Amino acid sequence: MTQNNPARSNRADAFDLFKSGKAGMVVGFSPLATQLDEEDRVDYEVAPFPTNDGSESKTFGVTDYLMAFKKDGNQEAVRAFYELYYQEDQVNTFIENEGFLPVTESGLEYFADDEDLQVYLDTLPNARLTPTDDPTWDSVKLAVQQNLGLALGDKGPQATLDDLQQTAESAGD
Repeated sequence: MTQNNPARSNRADAFDLFKSGKAGMVVGFSPLATQLDEEDRVDYEVAPFPTNDGSESKTFGVTDYLMAFKKDGNQEAVRAFYELYYQEDQVNTFIENEGFLPVTESGLEYFADDEDLQVYLDTLPNARLTPTDDPTWDSVKLAVQQNLGLALGDKGPQATLDDLQQTAESAGD
């Protein structure tokens, strides 16, 4: 299921179609499974991304940031906050209450017995994050968003990926 331009698709629309039984598969995330469980209308399974060569599945990680004001004398307060936030009981309680996936090794251990999270936990060590610290990332991201849908049209996957690779390589010039 996709629209004419998948790069401009509204993911929420796809989730609604899946939740109503009108789409057979979506690329989702753990809160979607929670919604499906609460609504109890769709019989579904969660699986890791398949690979074409049988290698370990990888996933795309979302990067969130904890930020603080850069101010003389502020470093100790920021360090104390981070130390408090990342204490096992603090961060894992937050993750559990918000329905997120763990972000630490202790979190993987803490949630290891949760069968509903097992497929996610198995894939997390192979997660790849966006290179947001690379100054060329924004232009590459935009090119992917605007052009990935061409892979499904006349241009085809290989030519589309080749063009995106060229954009990525020239972004740093």
